[in-house]
Amino acid sequence: MNTTTKEKISTTRQWHEKPDGPIATREMNREEIEEYRRALVLSYKCENSAIKFHFQRITDVNDTDRDDCLWLKYTLDCEVAGKPSIRTVATLKLPIPAKLREEADKMKREMAKKKGRK
Repeated sequence: MNTTTKEKISTTRQWHEKPDGPIATREMNREEIEEYRRALVLSYKCENSAIKFHFQRITDVNDTDRDDCLWLKYTLDCEVAGKPSIRTVATLKLPIPAKLREEADKMKREMAKKKGRK
């Protein structure tokens, strides 16, 4: 048995995340969002601060959920080819909470009234 052979460096992609994630069937609260982030930290075996999340509007004009949902994206601080990088490790499509949607509609109506007065 030869114990001096070196392990070959992989030339293939190591992660296979899909750009479009699953659709949540219900709203997630702050604790659930953070709990999922912690699960990703354990899964990737990284520092707690290496995984962050943010919300992003759906910009695809063909997506029928774009007015009712947002993307929740989890990103990982990592190194790619020796350079600091950020990559998306999880994406969820979340329904916009009804309360937030109502507040946004109210703001739109108020802005429309202000424009109408000018």
